[in-house]
Amino acid sequence: MSLRLHRWLGQRVARDLFTRPPGSLPALDGLRGFACAAIVFFHATVFSGVFLARDPDAGLRALRFLGNAMWTGVDIFFVLSGFLIGRILIRDLERSGHVGWRRFYLRRCFRIFPAYYFVLSVILFVLARFDLANYASYLAFTGAGSREAVRGRAWANYLYLSNYLAPTRANVMTWGWSLCVEEHFYLLLPTALALIFRARGEALRAGLLVALTLLPVAARAVAYATAPGGDRSFHYYSHTRFDQLLVGVVVAYLYVVYREPFERLATRRAVAIGSVGLACIAAVWMYGGLLGAGAFAVVWQFLVLGVGVALVMLSRRRRARAGTRVSSSCCSSAPCSISAHASAVARARGAPAASRLRR
Repeated sequence: MSLRLHRWLGQRVARDLFTRPPGSLPALDGLRGFACAAIVFFHATVFSGVFLARDPDAGLRALRFLGNAMWTGVDIFFVLSGFLIGRILIRDLERSGHVGWRRFYLRRCFRIFPAYYFVLSVILFVLARFDLANYASYLAFTGAGSREAVRGRAWANYLYLSNYLAPTRANVMTWGWSLCVEEHFYLLLPTALALIFRARGEALRAGLLVALTLLPVAARAVAYATAPGGDRSFHYYSHTRFDQLLVGVVVAYLYVVYREPFERLATRRAVAIGSVGLACIAAVWMYGGLLGAGAFAVVWQFLVLGVGVALVMLSRRRRARAGTRVSSSCCSSAPCSISAHASAVARARGAPAASRLRR
């Protein structure tokens, strides 16, 4: 019995990782793979002290630039998630006029909750028990001084509220803010689309989606006007980061409703569309950044980046690339990859982590 179960699980995992389901878009695999690698690389550079070194040489400066650019991996996932989820919901609304609420929420729960709560519990009750004085200690990465402090705030992670209640403070899963943003988006998007589809006229619906996409930009503009260069918590709030997810929804709407002209444009102008998209991403890499204090970095860079990713996605839509499916397994591999990388760097330098992280 156990052998049969083991074989079934192995086949199921292999199928989920390496077999594309019907209706999937192979051209998105490359973007998923790049986004996953970028996220792990960014966190590895942060937690290994690359940005804290004094008088860096040319190689370290190049590593800093790459690390500073790779924070955009999360934003790529936002656009992809908005497109894929939006495509499912908009197809339902186009075909039947209503959203399959129960099926949608059940699929989201079974796809997200098991891996999320498993990883969160392993981190909280296993990894968090490691020695705080050790640079490879997981808790050193959170900025917490004790396991009790982390456990006291863990309830926010379990309720998907950590991006509001502890966005810049130590918590047991510091990167969980992005999962909170996506979960809040999944909760609100079906209702928002159902209301938008009450409007008559395809162009009017598209206009309403664009207007909805601009609301998070307006929220960031208010934050910038009231506290320019101050509190950076708005980076993590759902209502100030929905614009990239909504960019994906806008693309999904065009893809479903205007399928034939949309595909003709994406095919004929693929080079031009991809070039503009790469220019948008390059502008964010050069003039933006998580620590930027200007209007572009605070208000506009997330929208510009989202539009750039969407354009690159369009230019690749007709070009299939070999790759694997990347899902919530990235969530489970990230802490292990980060810990291993940071530990190796620390041992090579022969310096303790906790003290270096707090300088």
